[in-house]
This record gives sequence, C-alpha cells and structure tokens, in this order.
Amino acid sequence: MSVELEELTKYTEDSARGFAKVAELIEEQDAALAKFFRSQSRTRSLLAEQLNERLQCIGQEEQEGGTVLGAVHRKFLDVQDAFTRSDNVKSVIDEAIRGEEMLRDFVVDAMNNLKVTDGESERVMNNLKAHADESLSMLNSKRSAL
Repeated sequence: MSVELEELTKYTEDSARGFAKVAELIEEQDAALAKFFRSQSRTRSLLAEQLNERLQCIGQEEQEGGTVLGAVHRKFLDVQDAFTRSDNVKSVIDEAIRGEEMLRDFVVDAMNNLKVTDGESERVMNNLKAHADESLSMLNSKRSAL
C-alpha cells in the first residue's frame, strides 16, 4: 500500500507544480486562466499534504518533491513556450489536459492495485480523482472555447 501512496503523492505534487508553472507561462496572455491554474495548484498541494499525512499514519516517511517525469514535463513546457508564444494558451491547456489524464489514470490504477487501505486514505484518493475529473472537464471546456 505504501508504494502506491508514495507514488501517488509524488504525482500529486507534480501536478501542483505543473499548474503553478502554466499559470506563470500564461499570466500575460490570459490572467483569468492563470488564476484558475493557481487555484488548481493550491488545491492539488493540499491534496498532496493529505496524502503525506496518510503516509505518516501508516509509518512511512513524507514524500517531498515530484517525479523525474514531472520535472521533464515542466521543462518541456518551458521549451514549448519559447517556440509557441503566440499560441501559448492553447498549448498550455493541451499539456494541462494531458497531465491531468495521466494523473487521473494513475489514481485509478493505484486505487485498483491497493489491496488494503483505510477509509481515510480511500477518501483522499477519491477526492483527488474527483478533483482531476473536475479539472479535466473545466480544461476541456476552456479548450473548446478557444
């Protein structure tokens, strides 16, 4: 159980950092969307904290930092930003959707792979999945409006 929660915590931290990064990249082009991304980042950080609390409850160490894949994804956004500045909002939304789909799938896999979990850990994972689903819905709506 702890391995899945550790990885899920890292992925959740990655998503918080990713949302903060995209807010920074599009602030000048779309302040309202940047505000949305900052809000998503804050909520995701809180969910990462809750996952870390669950790890501590089962005697595991708190996870700090994200994954290598998450760091690479954020660097990719920097490079992409340099080349697509004029169409940055669309590109950022596309990447955010891709990242959210990956997180949602990871959450579902983790929930399916966990043999034993306590009710509170299950609640936090369900909240994370619901947040990813809600975020995907909002991002797809924003993407369609472009």
